[in-house]
Amino acid sequence: MRRVLEPPRLSQRVFGAKLHADPKDARRYLRSGDLGFFSDGELFVCGRIKDLIIVRGANHYPNDIEAAAQAVFPGRRSPRVVAFGTDDADTLVVAVEVAHVDRAPAPENIAAAIRTRCGVDPDVVVLVPLRTISQTTSGKVARWRTRERYRRGSLPCLLTYRAADRVGNAPAGSPTDRFAHVYALGNGAGDGRTLAELGIDSLMLTELLLDLELVLETHGATELKHSLDASLVQRLTLAQLSRVLAALSTGAIDECQVELERLRAGWDAGIQAQMRADAQLARAESVTVADAPSIARSTLLTGATGFVGPFLLAALLQHTESAYHVLVRAANSRQATERVLEGLRRAKLWTPELAEQFSQRVRVIIGDLAQPDLGLPRSTWAALARDVDTVFHNAARVNYVTTYEVIKPDNVDGTRRVLELARTIRPKRFHFVSSTFVFGWTVKGWLLESDTNEAMDGLDFGYAQSKWVAEQLVLAAGRDGLDVRVYRPSLLSVSTGGIGDPGDVAVRLLAFMVNHGLGVATSNQVSLVPVDVAAHNIAAISALPAPGATIFHVTADRYSTMREVTELLREEHGYAFAYHDIPGFIQEINRRCTADDPLYPLLDFFNRSAPKIVAMQLKRYRNDAYREARARAGMARPDPPLRQTVEAIADYMRRARLIRVRAGA
Repeated sequence: MRRVLEPPRLSQRVFGAKLHADPKDARRYLRSGDLGFFSDGELFVCGRIKDLIIVRGANHYPNDIEAAAQAVFPGRRSPRVVAFGTDDADTLVVAVEVAHVDRAPAPENIAAAIRTRCGVDPDVVVLVPLRTISQTTSGKVARWRTRERYRRGSLPCLLTYRAADRVGNAPAGSPTDRFAHVYALGNGAGDGRTLAELGIDSLMLTELLLDLELVLETHGATELKHSLDASLVQRLTLAQLSRVLAALSTGAIDECQVELERLRAGWDAGIQAQMRADAQLARAESVTVADAPSIARSTLLTGATGFVGPFLLAALLQHTESAYHVLVRAANSRQATERVLEGLRRAKLWTPELAEQFSQRVRVIIGDLAQPDLGLPRSTWAALARDVDTVFHNAARVNYVTTYEVIKPDNVDGTRRVLELARTIRPKRFHFVSSTFVFGWTVKGWLLESDTNEAMDGLDFGYAQSKWVAEQLVLAAGRDGLDVRVYRPSLLSVSTGGIGDPGDVAVRLLAFMVNHGLGVATSNQVSLVPVDVAAHNIAAISALPAPGATIFHVTADRYSTMREVTELLREEHGYAFAYHDIPGFIQEINRRCTADDPLYPLLDFFNRSAPKIVAMQLKRYRNDAYREARARAGMARPDPPLRQTVEAIADYMRRARLIRVRAGA
């Protein structure tokens, strides 16, 4: 039942707000309904509280969901879209204006795109006639007004898709019946689509894996249970999953095991062949090193809104005099600019000096790496190809769970498209932010900057595979004459100012260790470089002359172990840790980790990776070229002491409320 406030009570709520943090303050305040955050004593307004959508305890911003739905539509003109929650908890509705239902993408495809891009599954997608979605006087979508019309049933709907209607016809009590929610994602279409293509998020995937393991255990298929992992399950089509579950129902466990192993072998060979093919780059007709500019006057930058991006943009503005065209995925120019500015503010980089440089030298452009021509109008593409003389490709989709096929459009195809731009009309100097993950789980004493993992050793998860292929494309362009620089960061840590990323795997793991008092006793080395230090040094050395393809390992000069990190936390903050070897540590993670823990979606990743991590205990990265270039750059920054880096991580985890226990508990 929707609660309606009478005018006097509504007036009291809006105009009579009190500050609960200061009970002595007798004044009354206006409750504006704006959503914002404080940074360095300044308030930044970034939306409306009533527009925020909460699904499964996670906050989702309607602009992101609306942009994901718009990206499904072909052509340059995006439809008007509105996303909102309803009175029912955890319910998401998306309305899309279309001219003709039969010419529009199917609503289930729109839902799948939102699942893939935003990690949330719409409960309802409705196609509505043009000029149906309510607007404000300034032409923006009026989400609250449209929501009320939908609630009252006065929003005209041409076609409606409901997640609740997607359940298959499995017999009650069978293993298939347990996974009706998975079949629901296919909306009865399928069949040949894999679970990854249906857009299941990492949390849903973890729950699916655990549920499958429980079913296998119940049917006595213990060996089969141990052979399951996220990579295998995501590549199953709905039809293959149905056959596996049907076999379990009849007790045909051995046949099921043979079938899954056959599928796995085929997939592994197929992915390697696909990666080799994707790593091929067509030769450019005329690209010479001599044509590359010595000083950047105009630069295209991708990935400015991620974790590294704001620090990199600020550092480039500091170290260079170039103008910057910043490619951002957004619904409109205003939203694109706000995304970049919000990133700089959250990183605590926004100063009057940076604001002046930004206004004079930065132009934000709406685009999408996963779209043909980077999602740009041909006129914009041609103008960039003509005017830009340097490209800084930093954008990447980071996901340690999803498959190569799912992450390829952003990380591989996007890199190919940016390289195409760099080799159109005239060659551009090309800077590429890669990753030491191009080596996967390679077991080697020292990995040199000249190593490229030509043999594709240890590449068994999508993110590492996609970064390897993307780097191979860049190196191929270098062999073809383009002036390329490749930067391979390892674990980029919380900034020296305490700014971190809640999705960072190292932060999630360390927070779990603190919360549960668990430590790992291993000689594996970790390279913790604060993100601001890494970005500063990449920008500084990018301006140096360096003929030919040059690769830099942006790694710490001194490696440390996780035990050193946790011992510093114990010394400085009193956190206690019980130490285990890697197998024992993984066992404790599985025993203690629950669905509300940030580490939960990575359970399968750690389970699959544990034996490989054990084998990598002597692995190190040489960074001679990086050190030499850093010394030549003059303005580069040295690594801070490990104690200082760990203190910044601890400060971030406390402020982000990732740590639940108190020191000494």
